[in-house]
This record gives sequence, structure tokens and C-alpha cells, in this order.
Amino acid sequence: MKLKTFFLLSALLLTSFIFAQDSYTLTGKVVSAEDSSTLPGASVTILGTKKSVITDIDGAFSIKVKSGSSIQVSFIGKQSRVILLDGSTEISIELSDEKTKLDEVVVVGYGTQKKSSITGSVSKLENTNLDENAVSRVDKALQGRIAGLQIQNISTEVGEAPQIRIRGLGSISASSDPLVVVDGFPVQNALEFINPSTIESVEVLKDASSTAIYGSRGANGVILITTKSGSDTKTLYEFKSYFGVKSVYEKIDLLDTYEYTDMLRNERQLDENYRAGLTGATPGTIAYTAREKGMRQVANNGGNTDWQDEGTRNFATIKNYQLNVSGGGKTSNYYVSGQYIEDEGIMSDNFLKRVNFQSRIRAKLSPKLTLDVNVRPSYSIKRRSTIAYSDLTRSLSFMPVYHNAYTAALTGYPEGSYAQGRHFNNVNFNYTDENGVPQNYTTSLWGTNNNTPISRMENEKRLFHDYRMLTNFALDWKITKDLTFRTSGGANVDYSNYERFRNSKADQTAQVIGEDDSNLNVNLLTENTLTYKYKNDNHSFDVLGGFTYQKTNIKGTGIYGTQFPSDYIETINAANVIDANETFTRKENIGLVSYLARVNYAYKDKYLLSIAARADGSSLFGPENKYGLFPSASIGWNVSEENFWKENVDFINRFKLRTSFGVTGNNDITNYSFTNLLYTSNYSLGTGTGSVTSGLAENGSVLGNPEIGWEQTLEYDSGADISFFGNKLNLTFDYYYSVTDKLLLQQNVSYITGHDQFFNNIGKIQNRGYEIEISGNLRTKNFSWKPSFNISANQNKLISLGGEAQFISQGERNEEYIAKVGDKAIQFYGYKMIGVWQSADELANNPHSADDAVGGIRVADINGDGVINASDRTTLGSPFPDFTWGFYNSFTYKNIDLNFLVQGSVGGEVFFGDGYYNEMRYLYKDFTQGRWFSEGVPATKPRENNGRAWQNTDYLIQDASYMSLRTVTLGYTVPEDFIKKIGLKKARFYFSGENLLYIKASDFWGLNPEGITTSGVYASPLMSGYQRGAFPVQRTISFGIDINF
Repeated sequence: MKLKTFFLLSALLLTSFIFAQDSYTLTGKVVSAEDSSTLPGASVTILGTKKSVITDIDGAFSIKVKSGSSIQVSFIGKQSRVILLDGSTEISIELSDEKTKLDEVVVVGYGTQKKSSITGSVSKLENTNLDENAVSRVDKALQGRIAGLQIQNISTEVGEAPQIRIRGLGSISASSDPLVVVDGFPVQNALEFINPSTIESVEVLKDASSTAIYGSRGANGVILITTKSGSDTKTLYEFKSYFGVKSVYEKIDLLDTYEYTDMLRNERQLDENYRAGLTGATPGTIAYTAREKGMRQVANNGGNTDWQDEGTRNFATIKNYQLNVSGGGKTSNYYVSGQYIEDEGIMSDNFLKRVNFQSRIRAKLSPKLTLDVNVRPSYSIKRRSTIAYSDLTRSLSFMPVYHNAYTAALTGYPEGSYAQGRHFNNVNFNYTDENGVPQNYTTSLWGTNNNTPISRMENEKRLFHDYRMLTNFALDWKITKDLTFRTSGGANVDYSNYERFRNSKADQTAQVIGEDDSNLNVNLLTENTLTYKYKNDNHSFDVLGGFTYQKTNIKGTGIYGTQFPSDYIETINAANVIDANETFTRKENIGLVSYLARVNYAYKDKYLLSIAARADGSSLFGPENKYGLFPSASIGWNVSEENFWKENVDFINRFKLRTSFGVTGNNDITNYSFTNLLYTSNYSLGTGTGSVTSGLAENGSVLGNPEIGWEQTLEYDSGADISFFGNKLNLTFDYYYSVTDKLLLQQNVSYITGHDQFFNNIGKIQNRGYEIEISGNLRTKNFSWKPSFNISANQNKLISLGGEAQFISQGERNEEYIAKVGDKAIQFYGYKMIGVWQSADELANNPHSADDAVGGIRVADINGDGVINASDRTTLGSPFPDFTWGFYNSFTYKNIDLNFLVQGSVGGEVFFGDGYYNEMRYLYKDFTQGRWFSEGVPATKPRENNGRAWQNTDYLIQDASYMSLRTVTLGYTVPEDFIKKIGLKKARFYFSGENLLYIKASDFWGLNPEGITTSGVYASPLMSGYQRGAFPVQRTISFGIDINF
């Protein structure tokens, strides 16, 4: 019994000892590393929790911690430190001067630099809450956050890419898209599939000095994504999820059946009143026409459909679930992340589902070898809407979606089948109206042959599948203390599949169509660099040299079938006819070999110099023009490091001036443009009329040009980085000027060549502008405020166009765009509206043409010759904004946090292509209110089809300025004392809203001023700003949780 008691007491003592070691009180002092002075008011926080204390007047603190945990120590004006606790109960912590926010480490091409030593134009965004924005693409979450990075939501369909530009339009026929690099690996469409919660920071390289190291790939700027890695702490689990509800911010204000028919009758009544007044007669009472009565009768019996409501979801949802696991030790760490997102579009047939994973492992293999491995598989399925939004606004509302008993009896079509406009042609009405008067008449209500938008949406599917595997590694060998060799490589395998099936109910032809297109893109990259770093009291060198090789293999297939025997068998092999013109296979290979070098030098951290160069060899050009050299140079002066500044200017603690010049290249054009390709062709061989024999011929649409070479951009940049009041206020300013020379321009050629176009190196385009970024950091014991404002203005100008003074292009509605030397690269072109032709007398006594008519648009006689002709056409506006801006604020008060972003664009116009449709012209209230209908009633707007074509004037060109409350997030972090009782390290709940307020210009009539068409003929950069069928802005409200354990 005594022995049992002894063992029991021993176990209790041992347990008490273990637990005493697991949780203990840590005491310490925080001092300045420069002069050992104490730092009262420093913050000491246990990582992964909200538990923190503030040092007292002597810089001392006491906090209860657990062995193996980490603490973060912060003080305004000092560099924060993270310390892994080893069980010691006392500690002394030194904090070094922050030397401003400019001394933060910034990722640049092939390395990192302190921001104080950077001589190029680089902006950095640290990720604090990008994953809390209820969007399925990270690029949309970056909108308005970084100066010079213009992100335009050209479509609000879920999963669709925005248009991204850095410092304007850099090319005409070659791509203007920036390069996106994820952890050192260039990835096309990376912003589409990467999980925002895994992002640590986003750096944007904007000038030639910072992008030249990427050569041709960096011609349009570079976006560097750095993802999170593990740390030498215990395993941390982070679960984050949000659920959001989306709705249409605003619909088109249309006339319903009753308003439309009332408008027509009232217009005739007013005209009758006017004409009677001319003779002094008593005006008659105007009745509804047979068509108008028929429309009202169908509307009274189950019609009067709001097609916008029918084609959109009342409340679309977005759901996101993600789990991140991180941890590690002294020799290795890991970060593993998984995400599933399900996003419904506003359109009832639009959705996106995506699952992606990331696994990043960093290991110190030996004192000299370090390995970093990333693996990122992902899969997504997206259904794109079958229709444009304008199909909903063009549909007359009198009829129901499906035939009911009344319309079935009226038209003879089965009840429950889709009601189509053509079903109501030559129908007989026989009824007694509301006044007891018998009605019997035959009329046609709508002459369209198009099927209704709902029947098309419900009977045609367009699905996009994307399977991606991105894996890359980096192995660092520290040869000596100053010399490091890195070899890195990876593969990005992207297989995409597009499948389309349209059954017999979708189209008036009842033709069943099936289509299946697949594309396999394998991108292989290997890079080898050698870095030498040396620093003494006065001098520091950072020298880089390297070699890279990139190969892209592309394989595509497509098949198109028609005449399916059934609506229920969707596989292509069921088609009775395979369209040979739409069925194809193709293979392409693209290679890029590069040599690169960079030297960074600093003298006493005051005077800075950077010289870089890259030589690229591309298979996209012919043998004589494969290689291009792209050098850059930049200098900087840290004025605030001078003694005269330190002794005389206290409130500005950092002031740096910098300037740079460099050359970048662009080769992003159609493959094999330097040579003629062989395509199938028929020959007539033999005697007499001969017989048709299949063969090959150089009859492609593009004529090969073996002389084409690199498009080059020469860019100059000057800027200043300033910090005030111990980094409480920071300012960055940049002015840039660039000229893109030897434009890769796609020109038309004579049909006698057997081709349509060819690429040529002609023309110049200029961009110049400024960028300003202002940020602050104010903090007290319980409160913090971090505002950030940015504004960017860019102006482009076409300097030359291969000897041509101008180039005029026509869009799908024959609207015109002009590229004119000396002006902006793209402008709308046509006649300037000055009013409406009110009467025949007015028309006869003023300059006009045969295109004009009473009730139509009156245009200006620009050249004053008394005749309206083509010479009176003029520039009517440009799609390029004058400037874009963003204002972000982050507040915290104790456990409550609030952040919001207001973002906007000023200037720039769009062509409202929906105004081309007749139905829009007589249903849309912005077109009908004040329209012309009688010489005796003054009008401010034209009649729908009177006189001059609307699209050839500026009537449909509208101001695309807007301001949006892009995001608002309100969060609450549960106190640690409460959550630790249930085994959690952190619990945070938040509400978030997107586009809660969206203000457009007063003269913009559409739904989304950002929406433009970029496909078809509008894939040409010479035609931009055309908007047709743009989807409405989405308003989102979401609730999310963030739990760590």
C-alpha cells in the first residue's frame, strides 16, 4: 500500500513538473539595437493568438507562454522580430531601426532586394485579406490596390478573366498582357486558379529597369506572386470559409407591355392634337391598334414577362472552403493548402466550380544545400452563359415563357412548350374587352424568328473543363559565404476542354449541334543562375548571371457535328454529319533561350547603381532575327542618408530619388508568322475540265514575313520615395515615358497574294504618365489605421503607322474606329450629333445629306462647307480613361477590424452597341423618353429608325467613368481567453460586401461601364471600347469564418 502511494505521489509530482514546463511566465525587456535605450509601448504578441501585452515605461513585459511557441515583438519605427521560445523564462530583445518601410524586402526578378536599394519602379502589396473578397479569381481582388496596375472587369460572368494592363497599351497586334510569375515560374492564367489565401505578397514590376531581366516576357510589365511557406513552429491548422449571396445591382429600365402600348397610343394622340390645332379642328380620340390590343390581351392572360428576372438568378451564391496546414522545424518546413469554391453567376446558366491544392516544402539538405519544391494541381469546370444579356432586354414582354392554356388555344402550339415570338403571327383574337365590347380581329404581334432567350439558355450548354498541374523546384548551393548557385525548373501542364451541345429546342432551325475542342499546353522551364554578394563598410555588390531555356508544346484538336438523331445523346459520334471545316488537329512548338546578367552596386547605401541585360532567342522569328538584346540601367540617391539631411530635416526620415532607362522586347504574336504554312487545297488535274485532286498549298490567311523581328519598347522612369514622421506617412511618385518601336503590326495585303494579312515591323506608339501612392500607419495601444491611396494617369499617342497618316477600322455594326498619327492610339470615329431634325423645314434649310430624315439625328458640318459628307467625320472619344484610382483603409480597434476599398475610373468612353437593336430603341426608357414622334412636339432624342444610322454618330458613345465601393469587410476576433477553452488558437468572424455602391456617369445608359467586347473582330487592339450584351454589375454580401487550431 505504501509502495502504491509512493508511485502515485511520484506520478502526480512528475505530471505537475511536465505541465509546469509546458506553460510558464516569460519576462523580458525590449531595447533599441542602436543605443540600447528601452522601448516603452512595444507590442509582444504570441503568434497564432490575439494574446499580447505592451511593455511598460522601462521596456519590460511579462506574459504567460507555452514552450515551443513563438512571439512577435513590434514597435513603431523599428523592425518587427519573431522569436521561437526555447523554454527560457527571461529574455532581452533588441529591435533595429526600420529605416522606413522602404527597407522591407521586395521580390524582384531572380531575387530579392531591400526596397531602400531598389532603383526601379516596383510596387508591393502584402496580402492581409485578399481571400476574404467573395470572388473566384484573385486578379479581381487586386483591382484598385496598386498604382499603374489597371484591372478592368470586362465581363461579370463568373470565371471570366478581366483585362489587365500595366502602364497602358504597349502594343497593337502583339499582346499587351503582363507576365505573371509564381514563385519564380512564369504561368499563363496564373491569377485564374491560384488560391488567394496562399499568397504572401504581390509585387508589380513596372519600368524597364525592373522588367528587362525578363527580356521579351517582361515587355508589358511583370506581376510577381510569392506564396506562403511554412515556419519553424508547431503545426498550425487554418480553416477558412465564406458563404455569399449575389444579386443584380441594377437592371435595364424597360417599358413593359402596358407602358409600351400606352406610349405608342399617347404619341399618336399628341400628334393628332397638334395636327387638329393647325386647322382649328377638334382632335379625335386615338384608340389602340389591333397589334397593341393583342399584346395587351396576351399580357392580361399570363404574359407580361420580365425577361431580365427570368434569365437571372434572384440570389446567386458563392461558397468557399479552404484548409491550410503549415509548420516545420529548423531544417525543413511545409505549407499545404486545399480549396474548393463554387460560384454561381447572375445569369441562370452560368457557374464555376474549382478545386485546387498546393504543397510547398522547403528543406535544408545540408549547411550548403537548400531545396524548395512546389506542387499545385487544380481542376475547374465553368459553364458560360449561352446568351448575351441584351437578349433579355430585346425581348418583348407581352408573351409568357411557356405556352399556357390561353396562348396554346390562341396559337395552336402545345401547352407547356416554349412560347416564341413567331407563334403570334397572324393570330385571331375573339373576346369581349373590359368595357363589354366584342373584339374580333387578326394581327401579328412580333415578327422575329429568333427563339426566346430562356429557350436558348435551357437547351444549350457550353462547358469549359481545365485540368492543370504546375510543379517547380529550386535548389540553392551556397558555394561560399558570398557565392550561391541556383538551379530551378518545372513544368506547367494545362489540359483544357470545351464542349458544346445545342438541342433542337434552342434554335428556330431545330438544328442539333455538338462541338468538342481540346487543347494541351505543356510548358517546360529550366533556369540556372549564379549570384555573388559582397558587402563591407562602404561598398556592396550583388552580381547575377544566368541561363534559361523554355519550351512550350501545344496540341489542339476539334470536332464539330450536326444532325443528331436525338436531343438526349450528346456525344459527337452520334452526329450524322461531321463538318470537315470545323474539325482539325494541330501541333505547335515554341522555344525561348535566354542569357541574363545584372549588377547592383551601392556606396554607403547612399548612391545606387543597377545595370542589367538579357539576350533572348525566340523560335517565333526567322533564322536571321531570332535574337534580341534588352539592356537597362538605373541609378538612385538616398538623400536622407546624407549628413546635411539628417542634421537639418527631422520630419522626413527617408528620401530617395531614382531614375532608370531600359529596353524590353515583345514577341507575343501568332506562331510561324515568319513563314508560309501548308494547308489542304484542291487541284484540278487531267485533260478537259480535269478532276479534283486534294493536295497542299500555301493558302493560309497570314502571309509569312521572314524579315519580322523583335518589337522594342524604350522606357524612361524617374521617381521618388519619401517617408514622413517615422514612417507614419509614405509617398511614392513616378513619372514615365516609353516608346514602342518596330511595332509588330498585322497589315492587310492584296488578295492577289492569296492571303489576307501579314506581320510587319512598322510604327511607333508612345505612353507617358504618372503614378502616386500614399500610405500611412497610425497606431496606439488599442487602435490602428492604415490608409492607402493610389492614382495612375496614362496617355498614349500613335507616333507613326508605317507611313500611313491614319487607319480606320469597322466593327460588327459598321461603327468606326480610327488610329491616327499624333493622336491617341484608338478613338471612336464618325459624325458629331448636334440635335434631332424636328421638321421638314429645318431639314431643308440646313446642311444635310441623303442619309438624313425628319426625326433622325442631326450632325455637325465640321468643315463648314454646307454639305454633310464623309469629310465631316471626326474623332468622338477614346476608350482609354484619363486616370484610375483606389483608396483602401484598414482599421482595428481591440478585437474589431474594418477595411474597405473605394475604386474608380475617370474619363474614357464606350460604344453602347445594344442601342443597335430596334427592340432596345423602342423599349429602353433612356431611348424613348423625349424621342421624336411629331413635328409639333419638341424632341431631344431621335426616332428608332428615322434618318442617319445611330452607330455612325456619337449618340451611342457614352462616358464610362465610375466609382465603386469595391469591398467592405467588418470582422471580430474572439478573445483568446475564451477560445483557448475549446482548444482553438484563433477564431474570427466577418461580414463582407462587394459593390455595395456603384456610381456611374449620368449619361451612361448601360449596366456596366467596365464591360467591353474583346472577341471576334474586337480581338484587334485597334478596335476597343465596344460594348454589347454586357452583364450587370453584381452586388455580393458574404459571411466568413477563420479558425486556427
